[in-house]
Amino acid sequence: DQLMNEKNKIESLVETIADGALLLDTSLRLVLINKAALTIFSWDKKGELVGTKLWSHLSPSFQKKMYAALEKLIKTGSKQTFYSSIIQTSQQPSNKFFCIILNIVYDSRNQIRHPKGIAITIQDSTKELELIKVRSRFIVNISHELRTPLFNIRSFIETTQDYNYTLTTL
Repeated sequence: DQLMNEKNKIESLVETIADGALLLDTSLRLVLINKAALTIFSWDKKGELVGTKLWSHLSPSFQKKMYAALEKLIKTGSKQTFYSSIIQTSQQPSNKFFCIILNIVYDSRNQIRHPKGIAITIQDSTKELELIKVRSRFIVNISHELRTPLFNIRSFIETTQDYNYTLTTL
């Protein structure tokens, strides 16, 4: 009963997280999925996904990025992050960009740390990317607006130099 209560507490906590959260076992089977992850990946039912291999639910391009990050995670043992867009369905046609963070989950009871699985966090970075684009456009526009008068002033100075600083009015 105590173990079931602890499990229910953890699952309730994970469900309230706004970011997508996946927990994989050492065979890369889905152990835990929150509602945000279901929405992000446009997956239907959590019950049908738990216990299945993660790879069978990802697009080939996303699989390649995930594989590269998992490979680095295993080699280095340190957190890995990559960015990706996830193809949205007709229900969510807008482009969405995500930051995916992978961490190894260790058994906390033993002195020797044995990997128990992989935790994946999926953060929506769409707004941040849009802000970067807006800032970039703003800088380009300001730069253009400043260059135009400066170019005119420079042209006027060059003209006066060409006429030995003796321009007359007609």
